Amino acid sequence: MKRIVFICAVAALAFSCSKGQLNTPRMVEWAFETDYTKASIDDGGAFQWEQGDRIDVWDAASASFVPFTTIAGKGRFVATAPDNASFSGAAFYPSGIGGSVSSISLPASYAAPEEATASFPMYATVNQGDNLLHFKHLGATVAITVTGVQPELTRLELRSATTALSGNFDLAEEAGNKVIRQKSGESAAVVHFSLAQEGSVSVTLPVPVGTYPISICLGNDSNHALLVVSSSGNMTFERAHRYKLKAFDYMTERFAFEENALDNLSLEDDSVNW
Repeated sequence: MKRIVFICAVAALAFSCSKGQLNTPRMVEWAFETDYTKASIDDGGAFQWEQGDRIDVWDAASASFVPFTTIAGKGRFVATAPDNASFSGAAFYPSGIGGSVSSISLPASYAAPEEATASFPMYATVNQGDNLLHFKHLGATVAITVTGVQPELTRLELRSATTALSGNFDLAEEAGNKVIRQKSGESAAVVHFSLAQEGSVSVTLPVPVGTYPISICLGNDSNHALLVVSSSGNMTFERAHRYKLKAFDYMTERFAFEENALDNLSLEDDSVNW
């Protein structure tokens, strides 16, 4: 189902200059409109927007990204940019991941579980004058829930012994889609949290596509690995899939999970037209 994104110059803001000064480029407010209302993916794969979500759109004229922010909680994205801006090349969600039109950076650290749940990277090809942004997912996501978490625990780490899970990634073409593919080197993504009493922690983290082993490490600043839960071998992560690990208890269920412990949920509508 196609959902159209209208790109329009809706307001011109002129900056006056005194005599002898160079003319300051006129600024234009650009708007992208969509029917979505929240940027999240639930267990069923539904996609929505929420107020304050940001995307980055490439301005070919300045060779830089322009951040657009949704307003009114209805997925209407606005930004102020020079009127000579040429929005062509690429757009990314979430804001801040794009290094160029062909590379992104996955965070190595998240300040809270809430920050980690809206981090799935997506990409859209932008054509100047085209009113459709066709976003697609670049990798997979892994949903992790741990119960019986004690107050002395302050960090959850997703790690792979063979594959980088954070840092800089080049975008590759695969079956007509852009993807972030595994690269060599041990790397991790860490989520920080704080509990006043025993409770649970749930996070959803982006991972590159490919086949590799993973481990979940729970600990604190003094000891990063008070508990390590590891896969028994390699796992395969496909683009636009959400992998939900069966919840395990920190105090009682210290086991190595098998690949069949994954609940593989494909997104209902991967090719989301914003």
